[in-house]
Amino acid sequence: MAAVDFNKRALLTGAGTGDQRLPIRPPWSVPDPLFTDKCSRCHLCVDACETQVLIVGRGGFPEIQFNQNECTFCGQCAQVCETHVINPELIPEVWSVKATLSDGCMAERGVSCQLCRDSCEVEAISFNWHEAPVRGVPVPRIDAALCTGCGACARPCPSQAIEVQPTEQTTQFLGKRKAVSE
Repeated sequence: MAAVDFNKRALLTGAGTGDQRLPIRPPWSVPDPLFTDKCSRCHLCVDACETQVLIVGRGGFPEIQFNQNECTFCGQCAQVCETHVINPELIPEVWSVKATLSDGCMAERGVSCQLCRDSCEVEAISFNWHEAPVRGVPVPRIDAALCTGCGACARPCPSQAIEVQPTEQTTQFLGKRKAVSE
């Protein structure tokens, strides 16, 4: 049986419910826990999202869900945020999330699929035919330096082998930020 965290923030954000991944907040968001402390959960940003990739997530806080669409970085969420927790002037970097390839890619089973590459406008995904490990089918490689974290590659993946997640650098920053705010 999984341990349950009964502290107030864990209850409101859904932590301790088995999913230990940090939610991906809208672009230009201040780091958690400041985000969850200041966000009013008005959902104006969710309503303004042109691609509807922004949803009401755990605890009623907005978060990105890439299984239906991608983020185009239109900035509508920031324009309507009344609490300024989504603020390009305060947080100039869009975010530090990147696409990652997990086990289960069709290429690992000998099936040729390049939907992720075809959907990536910045060409961060490539296939190297010289490194085709299974029956001549190349495995995708994601160039983290080129990846914008938009999620365009995650939606079309038939095996759901692509996830967009905070980078290790972001996780370390959030840990330092949390230590400072406590």
